[in-house]
Amino acid sequence: MFALAGLLSLAAIAMAVILVLALVGVLFKIAFKIALFPLFLGIGLIKVVVLSVLALIGVVLMAVVGPVLLTVAALAFVPLAILGALTWTGFKVAGAVL
Repeated sequence: MFALAGLLSLAAIAMAVILVLALVGVLFKIAFKIALFPLFLGIGLIKVVVLSVLALIGVVLMAVVGPVLLTVAALAFVPLAILGALTWTGFKVAGAVL
């Protein structure tokens, strides 16, 4: 009988210890969230600044490199377009003759 009472007492003490540890963990979590909140704001601000700078660099690169790429593409694709047009015309003429 005393063994059962001792076992139940031990289980109750273990549950109390687990409850206290869970409460301490929750308190630490809240304390760290409050303490680290300014750090999170600073990191967010750094992200915004970096993304803004990268967006500005991207716009500048599009403005500078865009016309160059367009010119290169035109020089590369105009002969191909002429060749395609001549081929299409040849098929149309050969189809009309045959």
